[in-house]
Amino acid sequence: MIKQTILYLPHTDCLHTRIKPHAKELGINVNWNPDLHLGNPLAKIFNCVIRFDVGETYTEYGVIQTNKRIIELVKEHSPKYLIWPTMTYEILEETFNEIRKMGTYVIGWFFDDETRFDDYSRWWVPYMDYILTADKSSVPRYQQLGAKAFHLLVTCEPDDFKSTISNTSYKVSFVGSKYVADREILVNNLINDGVSISAFGKGWTNGFISHDEMVKIFTNSKINICFTKSYAGKSNQIKGKIFDITMSGGFLLCEYVNGIEDFFEVGKEIVCFSSYSEAVEKIQYYLINDNERETIAQAGKLRSTRDLAQSKLLEDIFSAIEIDTEGDSRQAIETTSSIERMPQNIKKAHAQYHLQWAIVLKKVGFKKEIWRDEYNLAYKYDHVFSSINFKGQNNRGIIPLIKRIRTRFRLILECF
Repeated sequence: MIKQTILYLPHTDCLHTRIKPHAKELGINVNWNPDLHLGNPLAKIFNCVIRFDVGETYTEYGVIQTNKRIIELVKEHSPKYLIWPTMTYEILEETFNEIRKMGTYVIGWFFDDETRFDDYSRWWVPYMDYILTADKSSVPRYQQLGAKAFHLLVTCEPDDFKSTISNTSYKVSFVGSKYVADREILVNNLINDGVSISAFGKGWTNGFISHDEMVKIFTNSKINICFTKSYAGKSNQIKGKIFDITMSGGFLLCEYVNGIEDFFEVGKEIVCFSSYSEAVEKIQYYLINDNERETIAQAGKLRSTRDLAQSKLLEDIFSAIEIDTEGDSRQAIETTSSIERMPQNIKKAHAQYHLQWAIVLKKVGFKKEIWRDEYNLAYKYDHVFSSINFKGQNNRGIIPLIKRIRTRFRLILECF
């Protein structure tokens, strides 16, 4: 047990009835439960965890009040640490600066760094004391930027994934969104090749399922298949589902991802495939070899529950951070904003996020000051009017600029 206070900033399901229909256009992940992967494990290793739901507050009171409330919580409770499982741009850089000035160490947990590092994650480095990344290969990239970075898998707690026997059983199951990489193609190919596969999650006929239903499916499926391509489809990732399945006691057939051998003995604790034909071959083999399949499933469960529980991984990292903070060699606090150092495409991503919120909040009837705050932030990151200079520009430079101005005018009119 670490005898410190930590402020935990999850961004959970968007429960606001007026906002939820717009979750997709606002970039809200309504299905991810960060408490399973961070909140519950933190409660096991810290004697005081203060939970502040950024998502709930943001959709009720807006961006400025949400950031002010975070600062007030730090003033009131003086936590040693603040941990932010990152989503997008819901927390402002100056908020982290203010919190760090009060002596609290800011920790960001970044996901999908295989595809988001250059366009998103790296730009938060100046505002973090420590960085956790789900992508092991990104650790040296953070370190090259001067960050203190740790690799942290997205696993779970065995208590949340206890085996549950059900009257319903499945031959082959897949749980996850349909709209990622080549999942739809792979599942359809398996069906066409005679594999009896049941798919659950966003986009599939069976639809979204609850956490408890998911655990039952993992437990009561002969084979649970896990596709590991990233959302962008450009690389493979060690998915959290790998640990969800094994901790539930399910047999895992996993699309191979580099580094999986660091956590499981392939062939004895889980089974991997590297091609579609190999997946079909192994499905056919393990459907009829019950004893071997069940032995592997039990070995996988033992490995994940004993060595890979999220609380154990977090405790190892925080033990190292605790030692590091004793030397008080924290990264310097930004005295000026890094916005001007950002490339234009990064500024535009910030701006588009806040502009989209402004449009939706106005459309669904929020108070003017709330959606105006969002628009003002969008302008802060991408104020094209203040940088217009027609001198010396040829037609190739003017035409894109005019298009941007027209787009900005249109969006301003939508807001006002």
